[in-house]
Amino acid sequence: MDLAINIADWLAIISITIAFIISLTHRNKKVLLPLQLYISISLLVNLFLEITEFLPNYDSSRRISSAVYNLYSLVEISILLYFIHSNLKRKEFRLILKVFLLFYFSICTLIWTSKYQALFFIVPHLFGIENFLISICCLFYFYEVMNSEFVVNFKTDAIFIVICGSLFYSSIMTPLQFSYFIWLNTAPELNQIIQIMNMTFYAIFFISLMKAYLCPSPNQKQLQSFPL
Repeated sequence: MDLAINIADWLAIISITIAFIISLTHRNKKVLLPLQLYISISLLVNLFLEITEFLPNYDSSRRISSAVYNLYSLVEISILLYFIHSNLKRKEFRLILKVFLLFYFSICTLIWTSKYQALFFIVPHLFGIENFLISICCLFYFYEVMNSEFVVNFKTDAIFIVICGSLFYSSIMTPLQFSYFIWLNTAPELNQIIQIMNMTFYAIFFISLMKAYLCPSPNQKQLQSFPL
């Protein structure tokens, strides 16, 4: 099982690396510029986390890797929500995204600064909240697409593909992260299986980012954005 986990980890890193290379070769796609930053940071963080696995002081390296992973979640939700926000038209949806982001930052700050020093430990429920909020924001985009007068090519629209990938990963991981302590107590052997699923779905998400970068450049209507 450890071998399967290592394979899944490296599969994710390889996917992120390929996505990073593709994003550089297609950096002229300005609409995807926030994702290039996201991919770059994701690559650095995942390589760092992989390196910490080989450090001699396991307890210290685990605390460091947990802190990095927790802080990475703030970067992740910020960039993804910014990307979704930039492609929404309804003011109420865009306002809700800002509230969601403020809410997540607030709850993370509250939990991480508690006496339990949660910043240096993995709190699955926080990641469940993060992915739940991202899922809801993705649904806002799909609602607008379904009620839009413009025709969206689902196979070649880069924005649509990115948000599909985001919804795929976040919607699958949300229930798993919220139920972490339930299945950990009832079936602890599933822990490794969940890790493999997480990294595999994470790799699929970055494959969707590759696909988005390889799509034809959108027309002028699709390039319309609404910055924060």
